[in-house]
Amino acid sequence: MTPRLSALLLAFVPIAALAGSFRSASLSDDRTTLVITSADGSSFEAPKLSEQVQFDQPRVSPDGRHVGWLARYADYYTYPIALDLVILDESRRLHTFEGSRPLFAWCFTADARSVALGQAFPHFSQERLFERRRIADERLLAAYAYPEEERKNRLAQRRAPAWVRCVSPPSD
Repeated sequence: MTPRLSALLLAFVPIAALAGSFRSASLSDDRTTLVITSADGSSFEAPKLSEQVQFDQPRVSPDGRHVGWLARYADYYTYPIALDLVILDESRRLHTFEGSRPLFAWCFTADARSVALGQAFPHFSQERLFERRRIADERLLAAYAYPEEERKNRLAQRRAPAWVRCVSPPSD
């Protein structure tokens, strides 16, 4: 191999490394199956946690190195409730984030090293709790709350840090 060809091939290695392992995540119509497509085009089904009945809100991280989803569980009085956020890393290791109440939304933060989760009771409350957690060790990095009282709630929404707004944009 010529030095010029070697240099050209080595120039593309960092680009491939930055591409990440995951390209997309697609839900079945009934939300019982989540198919993950890798960067190489191969696909596989996401694993379900014990007693999980549905998947929701699948996303691939901005760097393509993680894929995540909400795990929904049967609730005998209403509809399936999201109680866990599951993140799959490039090694296919699962990281599970459980809220203190049901999860309504989530996102990868801009740096793709942490996630933000939005938690709330399903009915009749404006109170929201948000947590930012590091993916690697699942550590709590920050917490933020929207209180129940309407005026304080709107003020909290306006003052929310960027990582909260990626989960729950302020309402007008």
